[in-house]
Amino acid sequence: MSREFTALQVMRQMLSNAFSDDANPDEEAEGVSEEEDYEATYDKQERGRKDRSGEATPPPSPHMPSSPLPPSTGPPGPTEYSLVHARDIASAFFMFVTPSIERIILEMTNLEGRRKIGDGWKRMDAVDLRAYMGLLLLAGVYRSRGEATASLWDL
Repeated sequence: MSREFTALQVMRQMLSNAFSDDANPDEEAEGVSEEEDYEATYDKQERGRKDRSGEATPPPSPHMPSSPLPPSTGPPGPTEYSLVHARDIASAFFMFVTPSIERIILEMTNLEGRRKIGDGWKRMDAVDLRAYMGLLLLAGVYRSRGEATASLWDL
């Protein structure tokens, strides 16, 4: 049976584990020397990867696939699932940002706001978060690159 934790409980658990380690940070690990400098280099000619400007690019990360994803084989446009379940703007929004993700964002935002600002923090609610995310989408649609979000708020 799984147990749900609040964001505050998770943060406390993480911080208690981080500070309870027995390891002495001043001790040097075996086989590790501060004198040895490791410089990560790669042979630019060996890789042969270049960006659009012709500059050599570093090798791909081992965590990232080296080739792009294969093209979609389905027809372009919305999927069957989205056609059935997207009844309005809100239901389409919740396909991307689930209520549980929204709750976590709100908890963490308010936790950080109280930590940074203190009593002057105005608690963010779901309406504010949805409005802000809508502005981010609007900025992307209208290519408002570099424009302050505050200037979009009063549209």
